[in-house]
Amino acid sequence: MHGRIGVTNKPGQNSKEAGPRGTPEPRFRPRRLSTIPGSHGGNTQVTKAPLGSRTVEETAPIPEHGGSLRALPALPDWLTHPLRGVRALRGPVPWPAVLRGALGVGPVVAAGVATGNTPAGVTAGLGAMFAHINDRPATRRTRTVRIGLPALAGSFGLFMGAWLGGLGLGPWIALALATVGLLSGALSAVGPVCSSAGVQLMVLGVVGAGMPLPEPPPMRAAMLLVGATWVIVMASLLPMVHRFRPAAAPGPDERGAVAAVYDALGELMTVVGTEGAQAARRRLTSAYDTAYEALYAHRIPWQRPDEEERRLRDRLAVAGGLSEAVLTLLWENEPLPARVARTPAQLARSVRTG
Repeated sequence: MHGRIGVTNKPGQNSKEAGPRGTPEPRFRPRRLSTIPGSHGGNTQVTKAPLGSRTVEETAPIPEHGGSLRALPALPDWLTHPLRGVRALRGPVPWPAVLRGALGVGPVVAAGVATGNTPAGVTAGLGAMFAHINDRPATRRTRTVRIGLPALAGSFGLFMGAWLGGLGLGPWIALALATVGLLSGALSAVGPVCSSAGVQLMVLGVVGAGMPLPEPPPMRAAMLLVGATWVIVMASLLPMVHRFRPAAAPGPDERGAVAAVYDALGELMTVVGTEGAQAARRRLTSAYDTAYEALYAHRIPWQRPDEEERRLRDRLAVAGGLSEAVLTLLWENEPLPARVARTPAQLARSVRTG
C-alpha cells in the first residue's frame, strides 16, 4: 500500500459509542450545566447537545429577581474559526516554520529598501513568499526539492512575462500568456511538486508581464531566486527544523521518517482502549504522511529509486497495512497484549540501523 492512511468512523460511530468490551453507552450523556456571569447580573445556562449530532452549546438567560435578560451576541464565524483551530491543535506548534516565515519576506524587503534597491527587494521578497507556500514539514532533501523546483519554474515564468511585456505586443500578449498557461498545465500533470511549479510558472508569468520594474528580465528572475534561496538556507541552518538528526550516510531522514511510523504505531498499540488512543492515532497519521512525502511526494518522474529507497517503500507499505489493522482494533476498543505492542519498536530499530 502506497497511499495515505485514511481513517473513517466505524459504522454507527455517530449514533452511539462502544463502552468497555463492546457494551454500548446510552445515546445521551448526562447534561452538564454551568453558570456564567451574565452581563446584567444574571447567569447563563449552558447545555450540551446529545451524541449523534455535532456538539452545540445553547445559552439561555436565567432571570434574577423576576427580570429578563438577553443573551450576549455571538461572535462571527470568520473571527472565531482561527481561534477554534488553535484550541483544536494537537501536537507541538511548528515554531521553526513560524520563525522562517517571520524572517523570510521582511528582512529581504528591508535590505532592498536600506540599500536603495526597493524594486529588487520587492522581487526577492516575492520569491521568499512563494517559497514559504511550499515550505511544509519534511526531510531536508524533500524540502529542498519542494521549494527549489517551483522557484526555478517561477523565475522562468517571471523572466518570460517580463520579456513578453517589453515587446509591445498589445492585445496579443494574452495569447502569449495563454501559451505559458498551456505549458503550466502540462507541467502540473506530472506530479505534486511539478504542480506547484506549474502554478508559480503561470502566476509569476502574469506578474512579470503586468508589473513594470526598472530591472531587466534576467535581473528580476535572479532576485526571485535569491528570495527562495534565502528560505532554503534558513531551513538548512536551523537544526531544530529537522525532526531527525542528520548524518553523513545517504538518506538518513527517509529512514528516520519510516522508523517514526513504526514508533507511532507501537505507541498506538500500547494505548488502545485508553483515553490517549485518539491522540496517538493522530500522531500515527502525521508520521505516516511525513514518511510518504519523504519517499514519494518530491520525486521527479524520471528519477528512479535506488535499492535502499525501494526497501524503505516496502517497509512503509507494511507499516500501512499494520496501521489499518490496529485502527480496526481501536474502533473496537480492544486492548492488545504487551508482547504484541512491543513489536513495532523492534521494527523501528531495524529500520534505523538498515
